Amino acid sequence: MKRFFITLLLFTTYLATTTAQYFPVDTAKLNSAYRAIVKGPNTLEKQQDFLAAFPTTYMEFYYTYQYIEGNNYDFTMTRMVNGHLTVLGDSLYFISDSLYCNKLVNLAVGMNDTGETTSHLQEIIHLAMLKYEKTMMAAVMRLFKAYQLQFWSFYWSSVVYSENWTEHFLKLYRRYFEEYPDVMRTMAIAFEYYNGSVCYPDEFPHLQEKRHKQDGYKYNFDDYRYRIRK
Repeated sequence: MKRFFITLLLFTTYLATTTAQYFPVDTAKLNSAYRAIVKGPNTLEKQQDFLAAFPTTYMEFYYTYQYIEGNNYDFTMTRMVNGHLTVLGDSLYFISDSLYCNKLVNLAVGMNDTGETTSHLQEIIHLAMLKYEKTMMAAVMRLFKAYQLQFWSFYWSSVVYSENWTEHFLKLYRRYFEEYPDVMRTMAIAFEYYNGSVCYPDEFPHLQEKRHKQDGYKYNFDDYRYRIRK
């Protein structure tokens, strides 16, 4: 009998998730704020409204913009995500650097690279780091160490190893290691494991291993370690 009720509960949950949608943010307010900025004129108040309505955590981001195949699924927010990200990256220039950077850093904590949409977000965060480096680093340093690791894991996530990111990493490492060694060690761990070795959720370990062997893939991290010591 107990097993029956558990099965019934799981089935009910499945039906609920396949026939209904849950948005953790006010999508009407978010879309209204987005249209106000696009229509113009762009003002501080409009930018504040958009940033406040935009997802703050990775879970809010995923559930707001997720794509699920189904006849009854509303794809409105899925279609809006690139427009929203463009505004997030290019149109919030009246927002204070601190508020903007804290929003991006908090959003990246726990985020996983799942394809085009998150790559767009990752690009925005990289550009913010280049433009507001000290403010971004201050936002990261306020996080608990585990959250710092999650932030850097998303920041350095790449299916293909990036030499440009290696140069960027080394500049940050050398610039901040003396003053913030623990933060830089955490960043280095994430860089080692995620630059060029991240896997998408639907790519299972045994399939990845098989593909790498077929491609003759070999990753050597020794050169990076040597360059840090230098």
